[in-house]
Amino acid sequence: MFRSKEGTSEFKIVSQNLVPFLNGNCSFYGQEQSHYNQVYPFDYSNGCSININTNLVNTLQTLSSCGANTYARKTEQSLSSREAISYEPNLYLEMTNIDHLPDTTNFPGEFEFQLSLGPHTESAAKSADFTFSSILKKLYVQRASQCPFMFKTEKKPPSNSYVKILPVFKGTHVLSEPVRRCSNHAEVDDEGGPRYHFIRASNLQSCYNHSDDGRLFVTVPYNGPQVGAEYQIELLSFMCFNSCGHSSHSKRRIDVIFILECEGYVLGRQVIEVRVCACPGRDRTNEEFSSPNYILTKSCKSRRNSEKKRKSSSNDNNQDYTITDIEESLSFPQDKKVSDLEKKICSKSSLASEDKEKIRQLEDRQRRNNLRFEGIAENESESWNDSEIKIMNVLENNLNVNGVKIERAHRTGQRNTEKPRTIVIKLLDYKEKVKILKNANKLKGSGLFINEDYSVETAIIRKKIFEERKIHRNNGKYCTVIYDKLIVKDFKKSI
Repeated sequence: MFRSKEGTSEFKIVSQNLVPFLNGNCSFYGQEQSHYNQVYPFDYSNGCSININTNLVNTLQTLSSCGANTYARKTEQSLSSREAISYEPNLYLEMTNIDHLPDTTNFPGEFEFQLSLGPHTESAAKSADFTFSSILKKLYVQRASQCPFMFKTEKKPPSNSYVKILPVFKGTHVLSEPVRRCSNHAEVDDEGGPRYHFIRASNLQSCYNHSDDGRLFVTVPYNGPQVGAEYQIELLSFMCFNSCGHSSHSKRRIDVIFILECEGYVLGRQVIEVRVCACPGRDRTNEEFSSPNYILTKSCKSRRNSEKKRKSSSNDNNQDYTITDIEESLSFPQDKKVSDLEKKICSKSSLASEDKEKIRQLEDRQRRNNLRFEGIAENESESWNDSEIKIMNVLENNLNVNGVKIERAHRTGQRNTEKPRTIVIKLLDYKEKVKILKNANKLKGSGLFINEDYSVETAIIRKKIFEERKIHRNNGKYCTVIYDKLIVKDFKKSI
């Protein structure tokens, strides 16, 4: 005896014949039919047609003959030894509560619920029924083609657990809309299953449900892997294209949520994006090729090179190449190519050094009004104002320079107990700097020193120049330093 949960219809087996007992809106077509090899369509409130009893072995044999993939053949071998009669249909057309906005994040849960689509393949043939892109985390599958989905858990869940398979639109602005088949495919439905359901399952114990807000989904029992297997395999079909012109999901991306539940409690969740198309291999290659995370494989490299050759050949249609030209290009000296590369590297390095030199000169120009005072005593809690007062005292008392306008004065470097730190001042007028430097010789013997302020690079250059100047002066030469240049001359002989 089979009864729907809402009590709308019930069926009784008498000598392998089904005798309908009609209650409510359900109707049964056909009597004296074989219980195990016949399709029984039902009409309920939304006009769906359900295949309640299809021979699973025949389905898998058909799938294997089409060459869908090795997983279907493995499933057929594991189930061929079992009688199809042992699978009792358990179709419940019930109202099930689902959140208005389903969660689309992966949640392995306590039982480590996992979903797999088989080993990774770098590319797929255009004739493939389905293919999965590990780069885009996306499944490409033909319409109405059965694709194996493999489930497993690290810990064994309760015995009455099941997997709820719910398609949703990708994106928060369309997540609230239910995914249904387009009217064209729903009206011409020859598969004998639920008419408006986007996803079909080959498992005879699957249940096709709809929620209060119109979402259609399917549930399959989770019994765990068979003996010696790692995964429980379920064959699913997608009954409508993503690009159907008259469907509600026209030009929209679709996620499929796999929820492991037990008595309404969520034990785990996995989400995968699905694109139902006519040529999965082609669409996967095109989308991967335009993806920023795409790593070029040999096949894609050859494709890109062929496209470049095609473009270059279209631009060079007016050029005729002879065998001699080709031989000359092949015999082009390797040393010449290396020398060209070296020239390019040298030109780049010279440009970089020029830019570095310009930056050094700009920094020196910014410091042109600065002076550095060495040897002025430092207090323990000296402020900028105190440093400025000390500089003014040195200028007025030691150099006899009055009325100098100092914009800023401060100590620089780390504090040292052995000697005072340098005071750097910035003057408002460059002419006052020249005036101070002309009177700097008055500090001779006082232990105070005045120097110009330069960048670190220029200071290193000037240090080397002063060492060279000392050598030339010992040799009786006249030497002077102007910025970062050393000028050496012979002394003029007096007449």
